[in-house]
Amino acid sequence: AFVKRKTKRNLKYYPTALFLPKAPFCDTETGMSLLCRDSSVMLEPIFEKIGGVVCMSATLHPEEFYLELLGFDKGNFSFLSYRSMFPLENRNCYVISDVLTQYKYRERQAPKTAEKILDIIENCSGNIAVYFSSFGHMAQVLPLIHLDERPSLQQVPRMSEEDRSDFVETMKKAEGHVLFAVMGGIFSEGVDLPNDALVCAVMIGPALPAATLERRKIQEWNDEKYGAGFLYSWVVPGMARVAQAGGRVIRTPTDKGVVVLIGSRFHTKIYQQCIPQDWYPQLTTNIAKDINS
Repeated sequence: AFVKRKTKRNLKYYPTALFLPKAPFCDTETGMSLLCRDSSVMLEPIFEKIGGVVCMSATLHPEEFYLELLGFDKGNFSFLSYRSMFPLENRNCYVISDVLTQYKYRERQAPKTAEKILDIIENCSGNIAVYFSSFGHMAQVLPLIHLDERPSLQQVPRMSEEDRSDFVETMKKAEGHVLFAVMGGIFSEGVDLPNDALVCAVMIGPALPAATLERRKIQEWNDEKYGAGFLYSWVVPGMARVAQAGGRVIRTPTDKGVVVLIGSRFHTKIYQQCIPQDWYPQLTTNIAKDINS
């Protein structure tokens, strides 16, 4: 959590509009859009007018990213970080680094990706969630995964609330289902799968944002202002989705489970710094053996 210290000057409350009046996100007549490249521009003036601010999140690493994008004065804050209240030995985390999950390699690496996923499924009898970075990547790999009698569930775009609830209730029965879903979606964030509802989460590559014009403009800004365009614009948002998906495994003090990260990028420094500190990832060359140890 970040805590802004209270200053000694006389403080008053100033109601401040975050957005300009009548400023649409996109004008359908002209095609002109507004893009928020940097939230600090709006937040910093607000923080300056109030006595103190507490910002809390389960994902506040790397520290510099959140300090700068939230608009904190670097000389006027405290950073507090607390380890999980749950026993660390209840979760194992493994990295399979000999698979390339970058977009240009995905089709070529699909058979190998499917093979690694099957190794995990065949050696884990409980409920498993396999999270892809996109529906497109899922469509490339899923036809190569043959589950035989193993029950499975597959997320599709724009699922109804009723279908979503049915999936969650099915997982809570703990009957050994394999859930195929996407990171950043309805089954990787904001959903509780405690006890035996999920014993293993597998993330296929970091879920980097789509390479749109808007994202490239954000990268240019972060390069110009912070000197960290790629890290701030792509890596941190993508790894936040990984952390959220992996967080579905341990929801109570008695939960036990495994997190598996598949992809060579998880074994590089720029991505490793964004892996939750209490995961303690271990490199594996034999996931079938390690997942049973």
